[in-house]
Amino acid sequence: MLARLIVAFVCVSSCVLATLSPEQLDEIAFSALMTETFEMESLASLDNGRCPVGRVGCPMCYDIVDRFNSQVEIPEHNEAFEHFCDGYINKHWKASYEMLTGATIDPMKEKIRCVSVSAGVKERFQQGCPLGNCAPASACSAFC
Repeated sequence: MLARLIVAFVCVSSCVLATLSPEQLDEIAFSALMTETFEMESLASLDNGRCPVGRVGCPMCYDIVDRFNSQVEIPEHNEAFEHFCDGYINKHWKASYEMLTGATIDPMKEKIRCVSVSAGVKERFQQGCPLGNCAPASACSAFC
């Protein structure tokens, strides 16, 4: 009985995926990535409970805003974001992600998240959030 259910689920899933365009699949995957959540109890030790929700992108965003505020230098183009995110993920985010989720980090997935969050934060700075003193709650509203 269980085997039949699994086969039926796979068949239905295959049919649904076959009708979606590559752009729709990309949008679904990106949406899932940006809404990934974690248990709120694990957040208290990481950022003193500053993030209002348990989306994985929220503590990343708060941390990136803090880094941009203290470094007062924001990446200017895609390659600079990728370079920033390579270092950020390896030196800072890996331990935070694993503590938040209890899962092993997928570097490519987290690089996509980091580039997206960093570009969003840059946009908030360009819209007038004061460089060096931008409030993470304001800059991160799209990710939290």
